[in-house]
Amino acid sequence: MNQDIDASEVTVEVKEARVTLEGTVPERWMKHTIEDIADGCHGVQDVENRIRVQSQSGGAESSGQGSTGSSTYGSTSSTATGRSKKE
Repeated sequence: MNQDIDASEVTVEVKEARVTLEGTVPERWMKHTIEDIADGCHGVQDVENRIRVQSQSGGAESSGQGSTGSSTYGSTSSTATGRSKKE
């Protein structure tokens, strides 16, 4: 099953194997799927998910904290834009 993830308003920062996700998404499942994708990347030890879900009225709902990964790697920084596909 393929679903489009709108990550156009999400930023991704990586420092010392710790990923910080920030921004907004239109649906809750997108927030959790983006976190799962980040957590599954090689070298990620921890994910802090600060992504907020936009409410029906266009605002953002509060979000929970991230999860923990399991390996080590270097650091980098990037911004996620556009659409990704989950397979």
